[in-house]
Amino acid sequence: IGQYEEREREDAQRVLTPLGREQAAATGDRLAAIAAATKGRVRLHTSTMTRSRQTAAIIREKMGTGVIEMAPDPNLVEGWPAHAVPSRPRAQAEDMYRDSARIEAAFRSLFYRGRWARGAKADQQGSPPREEVHEYDVVVCHANVIRYFALRALQLPPEAWLR
Repeated sequence: IGQYEEREREDAQRVLTPLGREQAAATGDRLAAIAAATKGRVRLHTSTMTRSRQTAAIIREKMGTGVIEMAPDPNLVEGWPAHAVPSRPRAQAEDMYRDSARIEAAFRSLFYRGRWARGAKADQQGSPPREEVHEYDVVVCHANVIRYFALRALQLPPEAWLR
């Protein structure tokens, strides 16, 4: 979500810039407004990378109490979720196979079709019963992972993530 120090090699030094902290705060303010207006339960997921954890901490602060912080998930770490076009060297292709399985596991752990509550009945039009309580999962991760999740949710081929 936020700008970070891209010149550094080590994760611990790839921290949010002042602009990145402002971006995270603005995102947190907006998410807090949405959650307050709908009175929904919020779970906050983040990758284990430094910049993601920093962003999640700022968002969590802005959202206030009631946010359920999930343990940082290594499956949400940045990576190459699908083949790149043009193709990459063999060593990088091996990373892609490892990353794609990991990122797919993250997708499956977070996104699934909702189920009706046991004993719930459809209305006359066949629509599911209305729920009074909403649930939100805020996922703070990385650009390639987010693009992959969006493509999978839209049922598009994962190879389209770079286009």
